[in-house]
Amino acid sequence: MKNGKAKAKNRPIAHSTYILEGILAEHLTQCALAVEAMDPIHFLGEDPKLRFDVVQGTAIILGETAQAIVRDFHGMQDATLRPKHRCVRDIAAAMVGRMMMNNPLASDADQDSYKSHPSWVRWVMDATEFLQAFHQALHEDTPADQRETVTALFCSPGKWGDAEEE
Repeated sequence: MKNGKAKAKNRPIAHSTYILEGILAEHLTQCALAVEAMDPIHFLGEDPKLRFDVVQGTAIILGETAQAIVRDFHGMQDATLRPKHRCVRDIAAAMVGRMMMNNPLASDADQDSYKSHPSWVRWVMDATEFLQAFHQALHEDTPADQRETVTALFCSPGKWGDAEEE
């Protein structure tokens, strides 16, 4: 303290944390709205083209958003990130990997077979698991051990559904 005034501390990490938090919240909202768009799928009648278009649009939005999250973290070192942000980064990277392995936009996932095509079913499960994991990792009130568990489960293929059944 000099002349009765406290010296202001430079806190670039805290400032960038708030910016990152807002960006991630926007990404989460965008993903949630995209998945919510699939809800009316049950009311679209028997038009497979329309159902295919809705699911395809959701897949594009989730895929691009997951990639954007990974890009947002590019160049950031772990030491500059809060633990929950590291978890979100890992979850987004795992989702990008899942979509590469199970892409509902692939040529074999056509509109006539989406209902029974295993990649469509698996992708819808991946999408909902991604939203759950993303939300739990980002939520301020999630305990650290739960956040780490959710991240580890989502990032380990085949583990998420097994853990929920127990």
